[in-house]
Amino acid sequence: MLRLGLALASCQIVTTAFAPAMAQDAAQPLEQKLVLARQIVEYGFPPETRMDVFGAVMHQVVAQLNAATPDLADDPEIFGIINRFQNEALSLGMATLTGHMDGMMEGMAVGYAESFSLPELQALHAYVSTPEGHGFMAKTAAVNSHPAMVAASQGFINEYLGQVPALQEELRAELTEVLERRAAE
Repeated sequence: MLRLGLALASCQIVTTAFAPAMAQDAAQPLEQKLVLARQIVEYGFPPETRMDVFGAVMHQVVAQLNAATPDLADDPEIFGIINRFQNEALSLGMATLTGHMDGMMEGMAVGYAESFSLPELQALHAYVSTPEGHGFMAKTAAVNSHPAMVAASQGFINEYLGQVPALQEELRAELTEVLERRAAE
């Protein structure tokens, strides 16, 4: 029993003694990966175009939602109200995004650092550091708003939005039931 206790104690001493060094070794690659990831995000989403890229995505989504509900455009008064609110929502979204952009870019860098290996990040960094790769991720937003991609995704949006009212009704019914039951108690 004494030997077992000594063996366990020696294991604890060894692991405790080397734990700081092991943690330092693990932190070094993560820090190295974070440096690369931050540069990848910087090159992929150049600061001077970030807001435009994200704004274009937001506008594209609104345009596709409008295309999925063409009957709204048949009523100019209703469509005018919806269009005004959409523009206000986009303006609000862009103003809000301004205050969050740096945090989002840092979050993206952390995500890259923790999702990719060091060699993968080095390869991606090598690509986005070239003139051909500079702005690659930002250009991806342009690809997503290309007419071919818009046409391909419009079918999804139309089908999805066609199913949402039934789901909304189901949600409303369940919530109403719960709230009415609670009010009666």
